[in-house]
Amino acid sequence: MKRSLLPTSVILCLVTLYAPSTAAKRIIFMPFPITSTAYIHVEIARAMLDRGHQVWLVVPDIVAQKKVLNIEGMTVIQYHTRYSVEDDIVSEFFLKSFLEYRSLPFADATERILATTHDTLSNKELFEELKAVQADLFVFDDQDCISKMFVVFPYRLGVPFVGTDFQLQPFSRRVPFSPATLPAFMTETSHHLTLKERVQNTLIHLLQLVYTPWQIPDAVARYAPEMPYISLDRLVARAELWLLQIDPIVQFPYPTVPNVKHIGCIPASPAKPLDSKFQSFMDKAKDGAVVVTFGSMVKNLPQNITDKLMTAFLKLRPLKVVVRIDVTSPDPEQILTSS
Repeated sequence: MKRSLLPTSVILCLVTLYAPSTAAKRIIFMPFPITSTAYIHVEIARAMLDRGHQVWLVVPDIVAQKKVLNIEGMTVIQYHTRYSVEDDIVSEFFLKSFLEYRSLPFADATERILATTHDTLSNKELFEELKAVQADLFVFDDQDCISKMFVVFPYRLGVPFVGTDFQLQPFSRRVPFSPATLPAFMTETSHHLTLKERVQNTLIHLLQLVYTPWQIPDAVARYAPEMPYISLDRLVARAELWLLQIDPIVQFPYPTVPNVKHIGCIPASPAKPLDSKFQSFMDKAKDGAVVVTFGSMVKNLPQNITDKLMTAFLKLRPLKVVVRIDVTSPDPEQILTSS
């Protein structure tokens, strides 16, 4: 029997939020619009299904069409935006800029991020589908862009909501903290800070609080004009529960509160049988094998980086290498490439 990887305490918190304990709840999950975050929401949703609740998963059509999510028993609501977050924003701007050693085209990336947010929040057909669900609970991703604004949907629907994230974000969590001791997100410091680092860290926290170019601070006024006005940050802070994709075992000490639960590593699942080509390759790896992947969105690398990697892999003999990249292997007997 497959063991649920979601902590029991988290499940109990979710299923006891509102509605009688004897009644099945109707829960909407709306992750950040890329496949990897959808996986995490699906795992939480599966735990709800196993306990008799009804689940709706809201994802972009381009994510649903990949057919890689285990959505058995769920109702999928698809929506369309002019840009694909995976292909037209993350891959096109962020990954390419990093891999090609060039600066991020900030203005272009910002335009596409805000356009995607607008397309989603102004989608009347999508809102009517969400309204028809008559949900008891709404789960959204509190990412710094796009999905943070999804909190407008449960506010319009009058539904309590739960947030997920992979950052500490003390402001949204209503966690008392000192900016001089809690390292800001995306910094390389630990919780052991020098005086200079404490000053810098405080300034970064303040900057992250006031400078939000990829958010729409007046999202409620724009997309929910029928509702009483509330700022985006104050609305997000009303979340009943926070599910953080963080493993405290590998984190430095930090303050938290009872409604913040840690669910690090929940996308992990029991191993499945290998496809025939992979099984055949691994059977020949008598001395072992190395598996290399750069995540679900990296399918190609610049030629100079690919050449360096292949040269390094060839030096690993007698080890064999399986690498997830869409190129022709220079030595199929030692290096298996796959997209």
